[in-house]
Amino acid sequence: MGRLTLNEIDKLQEAGILDTEAVTEMQDRGLVGSRRRRKSTPYMLNKEGKKVSPQLYFKGHGGGEDTNEMTTFRKEFNELIEKYTTLEKGVA
Repeated sequence: MGRLTLNEIDKLQEAGILDTEAVTEMQDRGLVGSRRRRKSTPYMLNKEGKKVSPQLYFKGHGGGEDTNEMTTFRKEFNELIEKYTTLEKGVA
């Protein structure tokens, strides 16, 4: 069985199918994703004017659980992306 996305969880809560307690238990069991996906692709232009998109990847991590340090690092990386990039709608 695959994990539910945070967007799917939101829809189930809005429909009254899941409450906060159920969501917390599902998260504890690893049945719910931990991050939201972007609906737009962030990009910046290189010297030639080509759109390039910054990426963050923890090589070798696979499906392992993030440490607090990794979560903090990802949050700060995303803040830099917001500060230095432009969003291209509907491309993600």
